[in-house]
Amino acid sequence: MSERQVFRSASVLALLAALFVFAAPLSAYAGASPSSDADFKPFKSGNDVYAQLDVDYADFFYGELKDPQENPTMELNAQDPAAALRAEGYYDAVSSATVGKAAKWEQVKSDTSSGKTVATGIRKVTVRIPESLYNSAKAAQAGNAQCSNELLNIVGSLPEIATSSTIPVPDEYKTLNGDGSLTKMKTDTETVEAKAAEIVTGKRFGNYTLELNLENAPKSADIMGAILETEDGAKYGMKPMDNIFLRSDEMAFSVRSYTEPHGNTPGYQRFQDMQGKTIRRITYLLKGKKDVVIDTKLKVKTLLDDSSKITAKDNVYGKESSDVSLSFSVPSDSSYQLKSVSFKQKELAKDADYSYDSASKLLKVKTNANTGIGLYTLVFTDEKYEDIKVEFRLSSGHPDGSVRFSGNTLQLPYGITTAAYIGNISAVKVSKLDAAGKVVAGSELSFSDPKLTLGKIFFDENGKLKLDAVVPGRHNTKTVAFPDDGNYQIEITSDGYPSVKASVSKPEKANNGGSGSGSGGSGGSGGGSGRRSGRSGGGSVTTNTAGSFKEWVQDAKGWWVRLNNGSWPASVWQRYSWNGGQYWYYFGADGYVMSGWQWINGKCYYLEPTAGKNFGHMYENTTTPDGYTVNANGEWTVNGAVQTK
Repeated sequence: MSERQVFRSASVLALLAALFVFAAPLSAYAGASPSSDADFKPFKSGNDVYAQLDVDYADFFYGELKDPQENPTMELNAQDPAAALRAEGYYDAVSSATVGKAAKWEQVKSDTSSGKTVATGIRKVTVRIPESLYNSAKAAQAGNAQCSNELLNIVGSLPEIATSSTIPVPDEYKTLNGDGSLTKMKTDTETVEAKAAEIVTGKRFGNYTLELNLENAPKSADIMGAILETEDGAKYGMKPMDNIFLRSDEMAFSVRSYTEPHGNTPGYQRFQDMQGKTIRRITYLLKGKKDVVIDTKLKVKTLLDDSSKITAKDNVYGKESSDVSLSFSVPSDSSYQLKSVSFKQKELAKDADYSYDSASKLLKVKTNANTGIGLYTLVFTDEKYEDIKVEFRLSSGHPDGSVRFSGNTLQLPYGITTAAYIGNISAVKVSKLDAAGKVVAGSELSFSDPKLTLGKIFFDENGKLKLDAVVPGRHNTKTVAFPDDGNYQIEITSDGYPSVKASVSKPEKANNGGSGSGSGGSGGSGGGSGRRSGRSGGGSVTTNTAGSFKEWVQDAKGWWVRLNNGSWPASVWQRYSWNGGQYWYYFGADGYVMSGWQWINGKCYYLEPTAGKNFGHMYENTTTPDGYTVNANGEWTVNGAVQTK
């Protein structure tokens, strides 16, 4: 028996238990109730009996979906009308991994004793029972008659009913029929207008999300459920916590198996035939208030198979603009159009921030204050098929490996600021290391919630790792990232920038897991030039300002320069002093000084390869140790002609 079936059965037992104590005050069998119902007791009025019962979802929604006529004639041989609705994925129990929100759904019968929420139906539904049906059922029970539905179980469990009451007949109730079914709720309705109702695909809690944008959305405490009605007359029930959320003007449903972020798998079977239909009406079923009706015209677009997609090619964020090429693999009868472009969850303005040529399938992102390095999201829409969300990144262009740690502090290459790198951090993984430097099994902690500013949680403004970092989670939980002293492996993902994986320590150890510090610029005294560089003929021209140089550093891979802002030069020529002279050095893409013969931007240079002899400095206007000539710009020449490649 499935979990859903188990809790459906439990719901039926709860219903019967409630009926067994029919003459007792409601609070004795139905738990807490709204103040308006606090004094409600079962009573007889005229030719009817009224009671409040806990009703499981299948029985509750049967009346709302099928709208059966009232039938006081006892039908012992009639099969259970709601049997099909009890199947998994239809109107069975709702199981949720969360428990904190259950109490806010006051009309929902739920249990959280297992550490999760299991909702089985609706609490304290007012039910009218015709006296003639009640008497017939009582007589049948006395004669030990057999019954194919729940009628005798319900009526037969009732004690004698009080014949007088001061409570007026309720305005809102369902009626029990002779086949054991309940009718549609007798209640009043009001029609309201949704400001900007739409149905979207690709969101977190289902294949489809209804966004109604109501000015005064119903409160969760009043909601028993909702009904979607399509243009062909079909109706579909929406259950609290399964399809309706605390922000009640947003609902979600799925037409195929789907796992949402909390790990829940909402029932989808009852919605499977909705693709291609149009929702014309949405009705909120409210306890003690008028039901709210919203007229709509929302197309349930057809979902795509896994082979259908649109992809965008990542690129480098350009000086004036960045071109992003797109490729389409979509149904031949589709006509997808670009609906929106977003950067860091903010929608960009067409023409001002980007342009798109549908013929060439080329997106051009303009370089301005609204755009930048990082993750972009495109949404394409079609009349028939679901929306397609496309992600791409515009990067800084720095190669992998160019971001490092020195001790517990980020070391960034030239051109990446600490604020920018930290601001784009989207994922952090922390693992404990054993004495051998291997990851301890089961110690991994991964953080990637887009709602969190992970960069600020893990680093200070100078790029130093916060060893006391605490990451907030759902339901007010908090996770200590580095709980114990020792060594850890940390992996950082920063959108648009190189990722980094390194070992760090708590407490911090000098030079742990990163570059060792040094001084003296390849064996001499280090220092940055304070005048404009005059380099020409290859590589980019960089102007060092006084004080930008901090120190030369040597580690297992070689020599590099740490600047005052914590970054280092990469893919660039730099001029530094050594033993009273000024020399050119070329720093590779990984930030290390290059040596020997090197082709750089199409020209060849000789860079000192010997340690202890001003390692890496460029030879100028001389003959190299192996007999070749270089000019005043360091370029290899033959008979005065610069050699190119």
